[in-house]
Amino acid sequence: MGGSGLIQGDRKTNVLYAVLAKIADAVFPYIPKCVCCGTEKGVDEYLCPRCKQELESFRAGESHIEGIKAFSLYNYDGPIKSIVTGYKYGGRKWLSRFIGGEMGKQLKSLRCVIDCVCNVPLHEKRKKMRGFDQSEEIARYVSETAGISYISALKRIRN
Repeated sequence: MGGSGLIQGDRKTNVLYAVLAKIADAVFPYIPKCVCCGTEKGVDEYLCPRCKQELESFRAGESHIEGIKAFSLYNYDGPIKSIVTGYKYGGRKWLSRFIGGEMGKQLKSLRCVIDCVCNVPLHEKRKKMRGFDQSEEIARYVSETAGISYISALKRIRN
C-alpha cells in the first residue's frame, strides 16, 4: 500500500486497522496534553497557558490584496506551524476540532454575512496516503462552530 503508513500485510488487516483508527478518533478525540509542547499541566482547550500566550503573538488578521479583503487567523510560523504539520503529516486527525474550532470562533466574531463554508478538497491520491481530507475535516468544524452551513461544492481535478 505505497506510502499510506499502514503495515504491509493482507487487505483485511489494513482495513481493520483503518476502522479501529476511526473508532479511536471518535471515542477519544481529545488528548489532555498541550498540542505544542506536550505538557499535561494546566491544559485547557488543547494548549497550556504558555503555548496559548505564544500562539497569540502569531495572530494575523485582516489584509487587503489587490482590492480583495482576506483574513488569516495566524501567521504560519512557530507553534501554529507545528500544529498544522502534526495534523497533516503526523496522524493527529483529532486536531481538526481545535483548528476548525478556532477558525469558526474567529469567523463568528467578524460580523459579516457568509452563506456557507466549503473546502478545497485534497487530491484522491493524497487523501489515500493521509487517510482523510484535512481541509474537509477543518471546514466541517468551522461550520459547526460558526453556525454556518457546510457544503461540498468544489472538486479537485489536478494534484
